[in-house]
Amino acid sequence: MEIGRQGIISPLAVIWGAITMSRCTFRMGAHSQVFPLCWLEPGYGISLGDRVGIGGHGLIFTHGSWANYFRGAPVAFGSVTIEDRVWLPWRVFVMPGVTIGESAVIGAGSVVTKDVPAGALAGGMPAKVLKESAYADLSPEMLANRLEEIRDRIVSERVAEPQQVVTGNPDGSIPELGPAVQVVVGAALDKATMAGLKSRGVSSVDVVAEKAQLVAGHTTASTVVAWLSRYGVRTDLLEDQ
Repeated sequence: MEIGRQGIISPLAVIWGAITMSRCTFRMGAHSQVFPLCWLEPGYGISLGDRVGIGGHGLIFTHGSWANYFRGAPVAFGSVTIEDRVWLPWRVFVMPGVTIGESAVIGAGSVVTKDVPAGALAGGMPAKVLKESAYADLSPEMLANRLEEIRDRIVSERVAEPQQVVTGNPDGSIPELGPAVQVVVGAALDKATMAGLKSRGVSSVDVVAEKAQLVAGHTTASTVVAWLSRYGVRTDLLEDQ
């Protein structure tokens, strides 16, 4: 079993397979999570990429057999691969031999019997592609609006004081900073910019690249980083990479 950094498996989840089988492997990437009441059977191998969410009551099987094959019953065997940033909401059943492509989303209550292409929204019993792109393609203006929206919520929910948090621009540029600023929440922040901010005593978070550079002792910045996870931002600290 291999679990990446900040990977979480609920204590109420079951991962069980015939460990005597050479094919029995389970791998889960960084920031991925298996929610409560899941049952994962990795007899022929299960691979979960980075930032994958397996919602509660999720089922992933690499074998399907019970009735006698020699009396005409069907059987299925095959590894399951779920690539980076895939989201399976609650009660999704993934059948043997399936690959779900990067950033795909599966509708709750679906049964996935065939491969799902990257980026797609699929759902149903059996699951079919409903949309080729599960997510909106954000323009710079739309991204700027979301950054401002997040700052407003950070302040309104008292995660940080108004003077402590500033939003960057979608192109990576940073507005003039006041003396009380502790954290910049932005996008397209390169390492040099983030390092420069840190040298000035300011932490920074890139919500698109999901990376952060924190100043030691900045509890407000650490709280902001943790709070952003409710918006799907699962951040790597640059020092950890």
